[in-house]
Amino acid sequence: MNNFGIGIDALVVYATNHSGSKNLLNALKLGSLSYPLHFATALAKQKPFTSTWTNARGAHHSDRSYLCVFTNHPFLGGGIRLIMPEADDRTNLHLVIVERERWQVLAKVLLGILRHQPNDPAIHHHVSPQFEFSTEANEHIQVDGEELSTPLHATLTQTTQLFLLP
Repeated sequence: MNNFGIGIDALVVYATNHSGSKNLLNALKLGSLSYPLHFATALAKQKPFTSTWTNARGAHHSDRSYLCVFTNHPFLGGGIRLIMPEADDRTNLHLVIVERERWQVLAKVLLGILRHQPNDPAIHHHVSPQFEFSTEANEHIQVDGEELSTPLHATLTQTTQLFLLP
């Protein structure tokens, strides 16, 4: 797993995968525009949801989650920097949470992420070798672009594996 997203990230993946425009854009060799095209729609549709997670520092809860991303590298799909270089610890999992705020604050946070400057106080960043995560909310989930659905109760861990190349 490189990226496990719940909330607006997964809603963009869902909207893109289930749209007629994706096939048209792919046929025109403009497939990379599919995700940005559906971002504005997802921004308007995404509602806050409840999430609970536990890591080495204890239990946490949010009633206003808007984006939850578990990752083992600093980028969200399309090369959008989610974790600053100084916090890039690839030996652990990262959980980045953006909570639903007033639209002005949320727009500032999302623009910061899109500009590769995700260092806003509204962005919560947790690092741990293991997370327990759950949500009962009816939310879309994406794991490396593949769709899943909720409710979700998961244990996520970072493991190291040896790859032998032929």
